[in-house]
Amino acid sequence: MVRLQPIALADVLAGIEWALSLPARQPLQVLDLVGPETLSYAELLRRVGQRLGRSPRFFPIPWVAGWLSAALTGLVAPSLGWNHSVFDTVFREHLADTMPARASLPFPFTPVNETLDQSFSNAG
Repeated sequence: MVRLQPIALADVLAGIEWALSLPARQPLQVLDLVGPETLSYAELLRRVGQRLGRSPRFFPIPWVAGWLSAALTGLVAPSLGWNHSVFDTVFREHLADTMPARASLPFPFTPVNETLDQSFSNAG
């Protein structure tokens, strides 16, 4: 089960705006901009499905099978864009500590449900 920390685009843009407004200082500070919640892909898709009035079904695929498909596709048909590097990026967790960014940025991060509600209300 791969987990992710989805962040609202508005939060990323607000973070960039905040960083650009600061006076130059040394040393530079690097903040991981990640969302306030850690979810599995399945949980995120369930929440999207709820907003669409659907109930997505999930079928587990063994990690080795996915890795082999990516490696073979990358060798045989690289133009498809499915390869070992893409597989590793999508199916390996890249979780970060949210506390440094929360302590530094002057705004709270938007919860996933609020972001989804805004996204789907704007799409309709």
